[in-house]
Amino acid sequence: MTGRTNNPWNLERTARWSSGGESAALAAGHVVLIGIGSDVMISLRGPAAFNRNRPALKATHGRVPYTGHYPSILSHWWHVGAMARTVGDVALGHSILKGADGIDGYAIHARNAAPDSGRIAGQPIRVGWVSDAAFGPVDPEITAAVAAAAAQLADFGCDVEEVTLPFLGNAFGRSRHSSTAKSGPPSKPLLRAERANCTRWVAGAIALSDPSFVDFAAAHAQAETLRSAFAGFFEKYDVLLTPVNPMTATPHGAQEVIVTA
Repeated sequence: MTGRTNNPWNLERTARWSSGGESAALAAGHVVLIGIGSDVMISLRGPAAFNRNRPALKATHGRVPYTGHYPSILSHWWHVGAMARTVGDVALGHSILKGADGIDGYAIHARNAAPDSGRIAGQPIRVGWVSDAAFGPVDPEITAAVAAAAAQLADFGCDVEEVTLPFLGNAFGRSRHSSTAKSGPPSKPLLRAERANCTRWVAGAIALSDPSFVDFAAAHAQAETLRSAFAGFFEKYDVLLTPVNPMTATPHGAQEVIVTA
């Protein structure tokens, strides 16, 4: 299937990101009940949020086998997960997808495996929430929605606290060298063959030079540092509540989006 993918709730706006077609089909209704997407930065959760706030799950790495995904070289850091029209259907999709398949070497946990919880019985769920302080600028309407969700969790008895994530920094910039080094060699020949049909963003990716091994090693080390920082965060908190996207669905072809005045 080719052509522009529209947001079914506003045809002048995009479904966005690499799983946008699946999320648009879900949001359109009666086309797809449970979808599958993949995510390394936002490609599952982003389009789900853009298309009428449909739920999606970026499953813990290795929980869902990467088998059959392209390119296979990205299996050590790419996540596969379910998306659907309801949270219950996402849970159903995850229950079907999860578990070892005997092919993906990272999907080694049993289907019924559960994380070890350090919470004490009766202890409130600890929620840290953040918006502009970590991801800014964020549309004030979206920040207000996140704050309202945090307040509602507090009303439900959760221990809620606004936090900062000083260790986050420029996570996208850090990941670029790693993603370019691994996805470039298998992808660029195919993309060059379709250059005339590529978006400006993809054309820019084709033009990127391959990073040096020193840059790649540094990016990998920074990613591991970030992973450890998040592990430390979740020693103190059970949930991190954040915006999914910094803005609502954008118009097709938009080259600039103003999210704050």
